[in-house]
Amino acid sequence: MNQEHEEGLIDRYLSKINSLCVKAIEGEEVKPQVEAVVKEACEDFATVVTSPANANLRTFRGRLKIKLESASQTEESDILKHAISCCPEKI
Repeated sequence: MNQEHEEGLIDRYLSKINSLCVKAIEGEEVKPQVEAVVKEACEDFATVVTSPANANLRTFRGRLKIKLESASQTEESDILKHAISCCPEKI
């Protein structure tokens, strides 16, 4: 039975982005790593057979946007904005 989206898979990539936000707050340059995580997420979403790739992508983008709304530091906001901008709207 197909699911609407893969919660665990999406959470794994959100966790990676969160870790990069912490590194950015600590002063590290992490934009290349953010791009790599988003690319990896999209590749994984495209290969999952138990849920639609674009549903996973939409959920991932949506969660990034929700996190951006609650971001309390400029560095965190910048990384989340970058992740969203790197994330395609469709796979």
